[in-house]
Amino acid sequence: KILGSFPDSLAADGALNIGRGRLIPTLGWESIWEGIVEWFGVPPGDMATVLPHLSNFPPHLRYNREALFRNASGGGSGGGQGTNWEVDWAVPANPQALSVARGDTVTFSWSGNHDVIRTVAAGCDFSGAVTLAPVSSGGTYVWSALADPGTYYFACSVGGHCGSGMHLEVTVLSAPGSTTQAMAEAQPKKHAEGDTTAPAPRKSPVPFPPPMGFRSQE
Repeated sequence: KILGSFPDSLAADGALNIGRGRLIPTLGWESIWEGIVEWFGVPPGDMATVLPHLSNFPPHLRYNREALFRNASGGGSGGGQGTNWEVDWAVPANPQALSVARGDTVTFSWSGNHDVIRTVAAGCDFSGAVTLAPVSSGGTYVWSALADPGTYYFACSVGGHCGSGMHLEVTVLSAPGSTTQAMAEAQPKKHAEGDTTAPAPRKSPVPFPPPMGFRSQE
């Protein structure tokens, strides 16, 4: 709520609003914490320890970092002004593969009954998948590439749409030019012939503060 707006099903007229609160305490309260602890840096392998009841909830009640903070303006989560990539979310999807820079956005647009699911691997296995946009008759969903560099998979879970080509593979790259710039700075600078001036000593890099992480209880 601080960083953006509630996902649709958590809004005032959403499916999880029962009049006295945004979430049904006995059902979906941990669904938002998956996104929060992921944002804090908890790796997937520790999720069951941090949220021991998460596996009891169906994927459509769970929100990962991208889904929970998808409307956030730039800031703490690493957002920025990047390129927007349009995806015709149809059968089949067009395109079916993208390479984007961290900070870019991917906009899924569709007509007809479709959803947007983030799967853990390529293909149409929805085990452990997270619903980013529930089934709706026409709509759009914007995914912000705020995650670490790597490959992310998306599919439609309605009927046999995924098997008919309604899936997308997105590779998130490091920021453009960052690798080239780092290599250039690492090279020693050449001096003009006859220049006997000793190069200035290189300053030791200031260490970054350690990332906020999670320590499992032994």
